[in-house]
Amino acid sequence: MRNINRLNFRDIQALNGLRVCGYAMRADMEKIISRNRVETFLKRGYLEQRMDCRGRSVLTYTDKGKALIKKIDPLQGRTFYPKQPNAVKHDTTLFRQYVGLSPNERMTAISETETRDIYREPLEQMRQDSQRHSVPDMVYTSTSGELVAVEITTSNYTQEKLELKEATAQAIGASIHFVRA
Repeated sequence: MRNINRLNFRDIQALNGLRVCGYAMRADMEKIISRNRVETFLKRGYLEQRMDCRGRSVLTYTDKGKALIKKIDPLQGRTFYPKQPNAVKHDTTLFRQYVGLSPNERMTAISETETRDIYREPLEQMRQDSQRHSVPDMVYTSTSGELVAVEITTSNYTQEKLELKEATAQAIGASIHFVRA
């Protein structure tokens, strides 16, 4: 069985994506790291594989994997997305958006929880101005230096919820991109 002696930049990108998104389709994960590398992470207990409701392979980090991610230099102290087993479709759609980013954009990606923490002041200002807000799923800095928010939507989204997401993105200085799950 192969050991993981050191993590390369692609490994870090892949693990960061799971930190930000929670779950990934195996096929999407293999767009960042090789099939053999995925197998090594699985065998070493850093990742676990589950089947979604359609029988497709879904990956997520284990407790051991979370501990490893917390030790990675550029990811130390970073917040994890609170993954929920009933939101696998949402989370894998978000990870697919993450895969579409450039390697450097991936490393700037922050989770919904991190966005709430980092942009506490503008969000608090919205509250003081009697404006409600709803934090987007992921925010990253584009290669051109623009702040971009990504929100995965479902059929349950109302126009009001979409407007709250837009207003929140605007308050933190980001453009917003909606993607249907």
